[in-house]
Amino acid sequence: MENPAQFDLNDRIRQWRIELANSPALGGRDLDELETHLRDSFEVLRARGVEAREAFEMALRRLGTSRELEAEFAKVNSSWVWSERALWVLCGVLGANLLGSFAAFFSNVVLNLSTWKGLGPRMIGCLQFITYWIATVALIWLVVQVVTRRSHWLQRAGEVALKKPVWAGLALIGGLEVLQVLPRHAMRWLEPLWQHLANTGRSLPAESHTVISAWLVWGFFLTQALWVASVPLMAAYVWRKRSQSGVWLQRGLWVLIGVVVARLFTGLILEPSSVLLAVSYSAPPLVQHLAGLASIGLCLGVAAGTLLALAKTVSKYPAQWEWVSRLCRERPLVGAILCVSACAAVETSLYFVARMVLPGQLGIGTIGSSWLRASGVLVYVVVPTTLLLWLARRRQARFPAVTS
Repeated sequence: MENPAQFDLNDRIRQWRIELANSPALGGRDLDELETHLRDSFEVLRARGVEAREAFEMALRRLGTSRELEAEFAKVNSSWVWSERALWVLCGVLGANLLGSFAAFFSNVVLNLSTWKGLGPRMIGCLQFITYWIATVALIWLVVQVVTRRSHWLQRAGEVALKKPVWAGLALIGGLEVLQVLPRHAMRWLEPLWQHLANTGRSLPAESHTVISAWLVWGFFLTQALWVASVPLMAAYVWRKRSQSGVWLQRGLWVLIGVVVARLFTGLILEPSSVLLAVSYSAPPLVQHLAGLASIGLCLGVAAGTLLALAKTVSKYPAQWEWVSRLCRERPLVGAILCVSACAAVETSLYFVARMVLPGQLGIGTIGSSWLRASGVLVYVVVPTTLLLWLARRRQARFPAVTS
C-alpha cells in the first residue's frame, strides 16, 4: 500500500489552482470556494479509509473537470470573461499598426531594389507582396517566442503597469509611437540611396508604374482578405486542439481578432475623417484646423458607436453569434469565405460612398495630413492603451492573481 506521507495534498491543490487560474472565468474567490469543497470532500473520503491519492482523485471527479468548471463559471462571470478577451483584443489593436509598419519597411526595400534591378512590373509587385508576408510571419514568430518563453517578464511588466497606470500608459504610448516612427525614418534615411540607384539603374516606363500600382492595390485587398480569413481558420484549430492547446494559443486568437479589427476599422473610422478634411482642403488655414478638430471628434464618435453597436448585437443576439462561431469552428473554409465576402462588401460600399461624396481626386494637404495622423494616434494608440489599463485594473480588483 502507498505511504500517505508520499502524497502532498497542498502541493497537488496548488498545481490544480494554477491550472484553473489560466481561465478568465475563475478568479481568486471562486478558486477559494472550490478549494474548500475539494478539501471537505477529501477529508470525508479519508475518514472512510480511502487512500490519500485515490481520495484526492475522487474528490476532483466529484467537483468536476477543469473544462466543466470553466464552462459553469463562465455563465456566472460572463462579463469578466469578455473583459479578459477584450484585453487581448486591445493588445492586437495596439500591435496592428506596429506590425504593419515594420512589414511595410521590408517590402518597400524589396520594391526599390527590384525596381533598380530592372525587373518586370508584375515580378516587382509579386516580390513586394511576398516580402510583406514573410516579414509579417517572421515578426509574429519573434513576438510569440519572446512572450511564451519570457512570460514572467510580461507578468512582471503588467504588475508594474497596474501599480503606476498613468506613467505606464504614457510610456506605452510613447514607446509604440517611437517604434512606429522608426521604419518611416529609416525609409527617409535610405531615400538618397534610392535616388542614386534610380539614376544609375534603368528607368521604368509609365505603363510599368501603372502595373506596379495596380499590384499594390490588389495586394492590399488580398492582404486584408488573408487577415480576415485567418480568424476562422485559427478558431477551428484552437477548438480542435482545445485539450492540448495552451492558454497562449487561445489568447493569440483574440490578439489576431484585434489585429483584424484594427485593419478593418481603418476605412470605417478614418474614411469619414479624410472626407471631411478633403472638403476643407481649399479653405483658409483656420477653417482647415477647425475641420481637423471636428475630424477627431468624428473619429471618436464613429469608433465608439461602432463598438457599442457591436456589443449590443452580441448581447442581444447570442444565439446568432453562437451559430457564426460554431460555423467557423466546424466549417472553417466556409466561415473564411463568408467573413471575407462580408468585409469586402463593407469596404467596397465605403469606397464607393467616398467616391460619390468626393468625385475626382482631392487631397487633404499638409494641415489635413497632420490632423489625420493625430486622429489615427488617438483612435489606435491612446484610446486602446487607456482602455487596456482600465480593464486590467478592473479585472485585478475582481480576480486577484493566483501565485504559484
